[in-house]
Amino acid sequence: MTPEEFADLVLKWERPRLLTTAKGAQVSAPPDRRCVLAAVLIATTGQRAMQVLRARPEQFDLAAGLWHVPFAERKNRRVLQRQAKKAPELIAPHTVPLPSQAVAVVRELITLNANTGSAWLFPHYDRLGKTTKLPRTRQSFNQWLHGWIERAGGEQFDARDLRRSWATWAASWGVQWEVREKHLDHLLPGGLGNTYNRHTYIPERQLAAQLFGERWQQVLDERRGTVDNVRELATNVGELAKSVRVA
Repeated sequence: MTPEEFADLVLKWERPRLLTTAKGAQVSAPPDRRCVLAAVLIATTGQRAMQVLRARPEQFDLAAGLWHVPFAERKNRRVLQRQAKKAPELIAPHTVPLPSQAVAVVRELITLNANTGSAWLFPHYDRLGKTTKLPRTRQSFNQWLHGWIERAGGEQFDARDLRRSWATWAASWGVQWEVREKHLDHLLPGGLGNTYNRHTYIPERQLAAQLFGERWQQVLDERRGTVDNVRELATNVGELAKSVRVA
């Protein structure tokens, strides 16, 4: 999936959908806003769907633009626990630098959930539409995702494809391989792995997040047809790309 294809879906999701009632009247049926935001958060951070759906407000330092995914939520935690016998500092959260769009998404989710009493950014709802003490499941999110893509007339994909799309877009926008792998919380192989190379790549990943945000916003603006100062934005993106491109 290209950034342009996903941007078109996001823009369609932002527009209300008209439904016809039994009496023939048309009413507006807005999409589940939280699911739209979940899709955007996965695509703009590259993190696993379950980590996104199980996210809590206290994990985020929005002023610093950082998300600290708890160690217990990391997929590779068992490998890290074995390696931690020689390097105890590996038992730590996975810190994710956030592009500005992801920060805005989290702020909106906190506002949406202000009166729900839920500890999760993406609470699960029961059949009566009431929030439960559980987070939304990946199966439920994928069901919603498939339904909306079908109505939008697009090619089907699931939450994992959004994460794969982040990696593909970041590569095409000049983010170097080890920065992408660290951001995705993959273990680097051989001498680049945790045994010898314990660099977190946080500064490089912050630059990459800024670059990603600039490029993603450019795509959104172009698809809306309301780009302002495109030439200046392209220049800024080019300068950022030099900072994270493989030499």
